[in-house]
This record gives sequence, C-alpha cells and structure tokens, in this order.
Amino acid sequence: WKCKQRFSMAAQPEPLRDTVVRAVHVLYVPGTSQDDRRQADEWLKNFQKSTEAWSCADELLRTDGVATEVQYFAANTMRNKLRYDFQEVPAEARESLKVSLLGILARHKDSPSNIQTQICLGVAELALQMEEWRDSVKDLVTNFGSSMELLPALLQVLSVLAENAEDSIGDPAERVRLDQKMIQASVCVMQYLHHWFPQTSGHSRHRNSVLKCFARWIRFIDAKPEEIVASPIVVCSLGEALSDGELFESACEVACELARRSENAQHHMPIVLVLTGKVPELKALYEKALQEEDVDTCRGLTRVLTEIAERYRRLLVEGTPDALRMVEILLLCTSHPDETVAPLTFNFWDQLSRELQQNEAQKQLFMPIFGQLVDILSCKAMYPTEADDWSHDQEEDWRNFRHNVADALLDACSVVGGAQCIARVVPAFQASVAACQAGTGGWREVETRLYCIRSVGRLVPKGDESTGHILALLPNLPEHWRVRYTASLLIGRYSHWVAEHPQFLAPLFAYAVAGLGQSEVCSAAAMALHYLCHNCAPQMGAVMDQLLVVYDNLAVLPLHDQTEVIKGVGAVLSKLPEPSRAPALERLVQPAAAALEQALEARAAGQPVVNANVSSALSRITALLHAVAGEEGLGADARVLIAPAISRLWPRLDGVFPAFGGESAIAEQLCRCVKQAVRCGGPELEPLLNPLLGRLVEGYSAHKHSAMLYVLNGCVGVFGDLERTQPALLQAVIAVSTTTFQLLQGGLEPFTNNPDIVEEFFELAGRCLRRFPQQILQSGGLVDTMTRCALVALTLQHVSACESVLVFLETLCTCDPPKGTNEATPQHKQAVLALFHAHGSAMMHGLVAALAGAVPAQLNSRVSDVLQAAFLLEREAAGSWVTAAVNALPPPPQGPALADRQVFMESLSRGGERRVVRQAANTFSHKSRRCRNRFS
Repeated sequence: WKCKQRFSMAAQPEPLRDTVVRAVHVLYVPGTSQDDRRQADEWLKNFQKSTEAWSCADELLRTDGVATEVQYFAANTMRNKLRYDFQEVPAEARESLKVSLLGILARHKDSPSNIQTQICLGVAELALQMEEWRDSVKDLVTNFGSSMELLPALLQVLSVLAENAEDSIGDPAERVRLDQKMIQASVCVMQYLHHWFPQTSGHSRHRNSVLKCFARWIRFIDAKPEEIVASPIVVCSLGEALSDGELFESACEVACELARRSENAQHHMPIVLVLTGKVPELKALYEKALQEEDVDTCRGLTRVLTEIAERYRRLLVEGTPDALRMVEILLLCTSHPDETVAPLTFNFWDQLSRELQQNEAQKQLFMPIFGQLVDILSCKAMYPTEADDWSHDQEEDWRNFRHNVADALLDACSVVGGAQCIARVVPAFQASVAACQAGTGGWREVETRLYCIRSVGRLVPKGDESTGHILALLPNLPEHWRVRYTASLLIGRYSHWVAEHPQFLAPLFAYAVAGLGQSEVCSAAAMALHYLCHNCAPQMGAVMDQLLVVYDNLAVLPLHDQTEVIKGVGAVLSKLPEPSRAPALERLVQPAAAALEQALEARAAGQPVVNANVSSALSRITALLHAVAGEEGLGADARVLIAPAISRLWPRLDGVFPAFGGESAIAEQLCRCVKQAVRCGGPELEPLLNPLLGRLVEGYSAHKHSAMLYVLNGCVGVFGDLERTQPALLQAVIAVSTTTFQLLQGGLEPFTNNPDIVEEFFELAGRCLRRFPQQILQSGGLVDTMTRCALVALTLQHVSACESVLVFLETLCTCDPPKGTNEATPQHKQAVLALFHAHGSAMMHGLVAALAGAVPAQLNSRVSDVLQAAFLLEREAAGSWVTAAVNALPPPPQGPALADRQVFMESLSRGGERRVVRQAANTFSHKSRRCRNRFS
C-alpha cells in the first residue's frame, strides 16, 4: 500500500474529499516520512489545478468537524481557483458560486484569521472578475453590513478588494472600467465605514480595521477634498490615533494615502493644509519617541513625514520658512541612529536635489540644510563593533545600506558642490586619523570618513586643494584591512585628481601595490592600480620599473585582479610614443610567451606540467590584447601593433592546440585567447587564417570542444566579408558541421546533453548566413540539415542554446543580404523559400508549441520574431501552417480559449511593429501556459 496509490487521481476508491483530507493530514502530522510528504504535496498541487477542486473545496468549507489545516487548504484552493481559473466556471454557474461563497464567508466569521483571510481574498477576486456582479460592494454591505459579528470579515473583504483593484494590471480600457466601478462603489463604502466608526469606540481591533479599510479606499473616494478632511475617520487618524499604540500603524497609513492622493496640491489644497498643519505635532511625537528609544514609532512617523515631503516637494522648493522647517524635520529623521529609519528619507533627498538642480536661486536657500545632511550622512556608514562576527547575509545587508548612504551623499553633494562637500569632511577625517594615531580613537571612524570621501569623488573638481590633504594622509593610516580596502578604492576614484598633481603618484602607487599582498584588499588594490594607470598614463614613467615588477609577478594574484592590473598596463602602453609601443608590447607578452614555451617543452619531454600555469599565461595574453585594443587603449588603431605580435606568438599558440587541446580548461582559455587575437588583429592576420582553421577543424573533430566553434565564429566575423577567404571558411564550417551532425544524432537527448555545442553551432550558422549566404545555401544541403537540427532543438529547455537556434531561424527567414549589398539575390531568396516550403509546417508547429509552454517563457520575444519573419517571407503559407498549429493545441480548458487563439493569429497576420506582435505573442503564451500548468 504505497503513497502513490493512496493519492492517485484516477479510479478513486473513496470520495475525493476524503482523499484530500488524508493528503493534508500526511503533510501536517509529525512522523510521516519525507517521501510520503513529497508525494502528498505533489498530489495536492495537481488537485488544485483540477476542475474537481471547485466542488471539493466548497464541500470542505461547508462541512462541520473538518480539521483546521484542511479548512485552510480548502480556503486557499478556492482563492487560487477564483484568481487563476475563474474562466473554468460556466456563465450559468457563476451566480450559484457567488451565493455559496458568501455563505462560506458568513459561516467562517469565527474561524482562525488565516482561514478568514483566504476566504476574504477569494470573495474579493470574485467581485473583481465577475462582470455580471455589477453591484458587488453594495451587495456585500447589504448582506453583511448590519452585524458587528461580521464587521471584521466585511472590512477585510473591502480592504482586499481595494488593494487588488489598485494593483490590477490590464489593458487601459479595463483599467478605466475598474477605476470607475471602484469610484462608484466608494460612496457605499464610505457610508458603511462612517456608520460603524462611532460604534467601534472602545473596540481597538474593530477601529483599527476601519482605519485600514479607509486607507485602502482613499484613492477611490468620490468626494471633495474639504469633505474628506472633515471625515471623523480622518480627524481621528491625524489626531488621537497617532498616540494610540494599537491604531498607530493604520493612522500612519491613512496619512500617507492622503498625501499620495493630494500630490496635485492645487486641486487638493484642503488636504495639503491639514497635513502640513499637522507637521509640528508629528515632529513633537517623533522627538518624544526618539527620547524614549521607540524605534517603531519613529519609523512610522518618518514614513508619514517623508511621504508628505515627497508629495509636496514642489511646494517645498519655493523655500518659504514653513518649507525650510519641514525639510529640517526630515534632517532630524535622517539622523536617526537606526539603519531601518534613516533610509526612508533618502528618496526624498534625491527628489529634492533634482528639483533644485533646475533652480539655482532656490538652491542657495537649501545649501545650509544640505551641508548639514553631509555632516549627518558622513557618520552613517561607520561599521558597528560587532561587524567582525557578521554572517555573509548581514555583511551583504550592510553593504547595501552603505551604498544607499553613498547615493544620498551624492545627492547632497550635487547641491552644495564637490569642493564644499569635501571641505566639510576633511577636518573630521584629519581628527579621526590623529585620534587613531594617539590611541584615543579607532579605525572605524577613519574608515567611514574615507568611504564618504570616496563616494563623492566624481563630483570633486580636479583643482580642489582639500583633496591633497586627504591623499597625503593615506600612507600613514591605521593598519586595518578594511581601512586599506576603502583607501585603495579611494585612490582609484581620485586618480583623475592625481593626474593633475603627479607628486602624489609615487606614494599612492606604492600604497596600492602593498595592498596586493593582502587577500582581503587585493581586489581593491588591483582596481586602484588600474585607474592610476588609466588616468595617469603619461606620468607613469616615474613608477614604470615598479609597475613592471608587479606585472611580471601577476601569477600570484586571482585571475580577476590580474585582469584589472593588465587593463591599467594596456592603458599605459597606449599612451607611449608610437615607436615605443611595439617593443613595449613585446616586453609585456614575453612572460606569458615564456611560460607557454616552457610548458610545451615539458610536455614534449614527457615531464609533468601544471595546467593552471598554462591557463594563466593564456588568460594574461587575452587580457593584454583586450586592454591594448579596448576603449581604454588604442581601439581599432591597435591592429597594426597587435598583428605582428600575434604572428610572432603564433608558433607557441599553434603548439598548444595538439599538446593541450584535450584539456578542457586549457582549451577554453586557448580559444578565448585566439578569438581575442583574431578580433584585435583583424584582417592583418589573414596569413594565419588557414593554419588556424586547420587546427580548429582538427581539434573539434578530436575533442568536441564548443570553444572551437566559438573561435571559428570569430573568424567568420572578421574574414567572412573577404571573397578570397570565404572558400576556406566555408570548408571549415562544412567540416565542423559534419562532426556536429554526427554528435547530435538520436533525437532530443544529445541536444540536451550538449547545450554549449548547440548554442555555439547555431550562432556560427547564423553568422555564416549573414556573411556569405549564397555560398552556404548552395553547399550541398548543409543548411537543410542545419534547419532539421534546429527544429529538433526548438524544445530545448536551455535558454541560451534555444535562443541561438531561434536567432538562426529568424536569420534564415529574414533573407538579409550580405554586408555591402542592398538586397538578397534571386538565388538566395529562391533557396530560402525552398527550405521554408520543405520545413515551414514543422517550424510553425514547433514555434507555436514553444509559445504554448514547450520552452521557457523568457524566449517568447525570440519566438515571436521568428514567426513575424516567416510571415514576411511567405505570408499565405505561414498563415496556413500557424492556423493548423494553433488549432492542434489541446482544446479548452486544457488549451487556450478559441477567442485567444483567434486574436493571436490575427495579430500575426496583420504584422506591424515588432513590439505589438511581441505583446500579442506574450499574451497568448501566458494564457496557454496557465492552461498547460493546470492540467500537466
């Protein structure tokens, strides 16, 4: 008697209700095995997708003596069915469903809150989705509004209804219809709330529910602003409720919602005047809570004050005395010591600073306040004493908090100016360093000042004198790894300033180099060297010997940090006089070249080789080429420099193919290096093309490394436009295609087992179609086999591999002419049409199945693009095949509704903007996947 047999949906030996009860029992009762729980959970999830779940959940919620956990499961099932599967309910059965659900709501008025909540959520879903229930709110109030016992349940339904209506996402017309329905219903809701509000006096729980419900409906209230502020609920919320611990949170929510509603101050001035008039009282409450160390109250009041300030920021910018006092109160909130309170104000400072950027005169009024903000924030980022004992998650949370502080500092700096900001921080920084040296202070004060100085670095002018006082102190800072880490990042941030003051270069360079020897600091030190080299390249001659020592010993650093230093070295090389560049590049390549030579000699002699050393050497060459030819280097001008260097290095790279091609890690790095060389050297490397193609074909045939295809793709990108190189490229593509076809034989499984090869192969195939389409289309059925393979791969779950296949199919159907020509030749179009007629039906069925759920939903846009390209290629045939494919999907409700199918096919047929077609495909896919998931 196994668990699978107990929970079989087919041929139930007992009522379905009893099976559900026992399955829930397995989940909740201690002592059941993990396997039984897993199978019960899987069965219950499938049950919730079934149509039988409607009646079973209804029955369980109406039956006495059912266990609490079973009632909760039934309520949750009903709620989910109403939310996701309402279309399963026939129109003629919806009224009885409504009556039953309202009966359940009344029946469970005394049930545990979690069960009540699920039922209330379900009623709210029904009220929104059942269009024929036009007076849903009025009906609810009529049926449940006369009893204090049902007050909590009805208030929760009304609250959830307003929340769901506000969060509802639909087309604009549906949004307008829903808003109008809620505005009309708000009259009934307000009458109900104001009827019961006086009667909740002395019942904090009920009054709290009234305030929460009122807050949710403020957005929809159909009343004049003066009528809203005169409401006794508003008067209570902005008065006594703010001092009542049980009502406080709801009162804050009412205040925030009033501020949001009145953002357009001109049309809601009565609300604006009431809220701004309450600010002094809110300040007094905040100061009292701060004195009593009541963090929760401070947090709630900060939320209210910030909401008011954000919504009325355009009034605050006018700089009246009241406005300045309001902003000063926000300063008080920002200075709160708890890290969950101060960040609530950061968005306000960002918005206010942006407003002031557009008004220079008003900016002067606020400059003293923003200066105080700098002082407050510069203390916020200090590490607590317990930081050394933090977990990884705590460290990550703190890092995010510090980033937010840094952003707020930048906002303040944008108002007061970079030089003035630094001038305010420098005295505190100098004092903290002096205190640390005297033994009266600690490293934390020093580090937090460094962090703040670094944060505003990009706004500090190059001529600022205060920066020199800061940088001069760096070599004498307290020796703590966090201090050195932050100081190293600061050096990188201020390297543009160092370029204007080269006397600081040598000591700062030495400080950064010293950090490379500390594992915690290494990444920051490498970044500092990168930016020093980049921004101070013309001055680096003063430290060139030390830089070369660092470069020659890079192997001891982590790969990422090696790359940072190499980027800097490449930037220095690019600023050398032109005659000096080639010898410098040869000098920089030499250590890696020597390491490769040594490894090849050892392998030839049968001696052991450390593979990591070979990979490291190849990686350094790759990074160096990228640095010299990248944006920080010479760009396209680097080709004349790099091509000769690669030609000299080629014998060693060529030797690595046969010697280490079977080692996956080395082969990967080798291919990255060679592709970077081809990309940077460009057509000047044509003499090396044939031997390189030979190595790629030979290596791929022997080892099936996808990286070989990656390099061949790069070769097609560089040389594919040259007619004289196209025959050799085509022969290489044919050779690797033959190997690939053999590897992928046998259905979908070999595709699934080799996603990297699928991805790289179809990227290569697509690029060939773009570079020399006619030649590859006429290569003896090669593209036909590629297309057949692509159709098999259309159901791959690997996102990158499947995307590569879809891009190939789109490229095939698009018939783009090769580079340098205006349109495809007749032979090109004829060959593509022949392929489309041969495989179009299977292609359209595969694409429709992909949208319906056969591949991850994030590929919908790519699938849509292929379909659109197919319609542009051959509209009539594509339309016929898509229609057949859509009609072949499972019938409703297992598949999408007929109307949804029709809308999708019409959107494809009409064509138009890619964005519009993608949206239609996404909608069709979403609805199809919902059906697929319910019945899978």
